[in-house]
Amino acid sequence: MKNIIGNSCVSAFITKELLKHEFINPFCWCVIDAESMYNLIKYYDEINFLNYELKHDENWIFYVIIDYKVKVQFPHYRFDKNVEVQQYYYNDVISNRIWEYIAAEYDKRIERMLEKKYHLFL
Repeated sequence: MKNIIGNSCVSAFITKELLKHEFINPFCWCVIDAESMYNLIKYYDEINFLNYELKHDENWIFYVIIDYKVKVQFPHYRFDKNVEVQQYYYNDVISNRIWEYIAAEYDKRIERMLEKKYHLFL
């Protein structure tokens, strides 16, 4: 399995729908800006992927900052204060505690990536 990292939902689609594999990194259904993608590529072997901080912007779009080098936004993970039971709508996950889902998915996927020692594949 290749460690496919993309700057759009295409990498997630390729992994899940075409290759029929589980997600092996947290770079699924995400957006990565140019500077962060550059840092991810340049420092991939040096980044401490376990050192991350989960944040959100004024519109409640969540993102992680990984090792102070890489920002990964998750536009498909949506906060809605009125949704007590997690819901799925197409590719979106919606919850009033979406940060718990994001952290759990990040931790699970980064563990897979580190455990298998997947190399970068762009």
